[in-house]
Parts: sequence; C-alpha cells; structure tokens
Amino acid sequence: MPTTIILRQNDNRAVDIQKIPVVPITGAWVDVSELMNVKQIEGIAVWVDVTINDSKNLRFRAVSVPSEQSVDEFNLPIQTVESDIIKVKPEFFEFEDDIDQKILFQVSIGDLVPYVKIQVQAGLLGATVAVINQLLASVTKKGDY
Repeated sequence: MPTTIILRQNDNRAVDIQKIPVVPITGAWVDVSELMNVKQIEGIAVWVDVTINDSKNLRFRAVSVPSEQSVDEFNLPIQTVESDIIKVKPEFFEFEDDIDQKILFQVSIGDLVPYVKIQVQAGLLGATVAVINQLLASVTKKGDY
C-alpha cells in the first residue's frame, strides 16, 4: 500500500512529500508526490526545488483522488466566468523560465477533496531531463489566498 502523508489544518510546517524512489520526469504526467490526506484543509503550498537541465516548460498539477485505494484521478479546475457561463479547464502550473529554480505555488482545494497528489510533466524533454531536488507541502489557511 502506498504511503499517505497527513496534512493537518493547524500545522503549517513544510513536510517532505517527494515520492521515493524518485520518478523520472517525462512528457506524460507522472506522480512525484506521495498521496496526501487533505481533509478539512483549504489549500496547500507546494515548494519545488528543480534543476531544469535541458528540459523546457516544466508543468506541475495537483489531482484529487476520492479514496486511499482509488486509482481514479480528478483534475482540479480553473474556473473563468463569461457573462452567465462558467468555463472549466484543468489547472496546471507551468514554469516559463527554463532555469534552475526554487519556487512556490499554491493549490486551492477549498475543503472539497479528501486526497491529493502532485504530478509533473515536461512540456519539452531535453537530452538531460529536469530533476526535482526537493518537493515539500504546507497547509494554507482560509484568507491566505
């Protein structure tokens, strides 16, 4: 059974969520974090330290999983409003600067989902693929975003 990391509402310490063994980054979405129990949590901050090498447009996303045993993954959406139509598409974070970097991004989950995991893909694979040196998560509280 995979490891599940429990993030607690009143604990905002950054915890290591990187999947072991480390998964190589490809042109397809791959799991890079362990499954996180995010019940009763409004959002998470994801801390990434990456060596980009020759890859370009590294993309990260959070996907929801309905239970610890489930293999089903559901994209978290971006919603935009045009007059009376709410448009939805999958949310992901693309690193536009193709340089080694330490960066933080925030995922709003609004206390709606029980489990989340982080995935990554390279928009363009290079001869030497990108490497995630560190992947952490911490809890954000209502009002942080």
